Amino acid sequence: MARVALVTGASGAIGSAIAQKLAADGMVVAVHWSTNQAGADDCIAAIEKSGGTAISVQADLRQTEQVEALFQTVLNRFGQLDVIVANAGAGAPAAAFQDITDEDLDAALDTNVKATFKVLRQAAKTVADHGRIIAISSSLVDFPSTGMATYAGSKAIVRTWAKVLAEELGSRQITVNAVSPGPTIPGMFSFAGPDLREVAAAASPLGRLGAPQDTAEVVSFLASDSGAWITGQHMLVNGGATM
Repeated sequence: MARVALVTGASGAIGSAIAQKLAADGMVVAVHWSTNQAGADDCIAAIEKSGGTAISVQADLRQTEQVEALFQTVLNRFGQLDVIVANAGAGAPAAAFQDITDEDLDAALDTNVKATFKVLRQAAKTVADHGRIIAISSSLVDFPSTGMATYAGSKAIVRTWAKVLAEELGSRQITVNAVSPGPTIPGMFSFAGPDLREVAAAASPLGRLGAPQDTAEVVSFLASDSGAWITGQHMLVNGGATM
């Protein structure tokens, strides 16, 4: 049977690109979404048009019982889970550290930390031996910018958890890694103005912004047999902007 992958937040640009790439690699893909059903539907349509197989699964990842139900739905349908990509996340409003409100902090922690924790916890319980867990972090962890404390801080935690899980699950030949995209369009960076886009592109010696496919290719490698000897690492996908 084909390997089965679950991609959280697959209704967004990067998540959709990851789901489509894993499907192109021959995996059956569970496309998770929370509020953007249209994006999930578009992702599934693209996979099916290319001859792949995908299902749509909705869940609020902030709710433990919904995370558990999400995983159980995939297991009930396919009997196994081989690759789990914890991609779902949310941006945070830019604010100087002293101006960050409790509400801003709680929002970032709820989505990027607590929800991701619940997905990774369930992944550790569920993923098959020789499986793959890949968590999406951010290059802002390595290149902290003014106003980005809540977002960068919440994404830094994800990397630590990937290292811990890599230690804990290694005896089952499960690899766990983090992938950290840089500014990507389409994606959250689509909201950036032209001046900021120009600065971000210039930060890379390759002279461009990232595309969702750039991240998808790295996830595909880590999820493949070729990535079996890489674990507990974080892969920067930002065109060398933070060398």
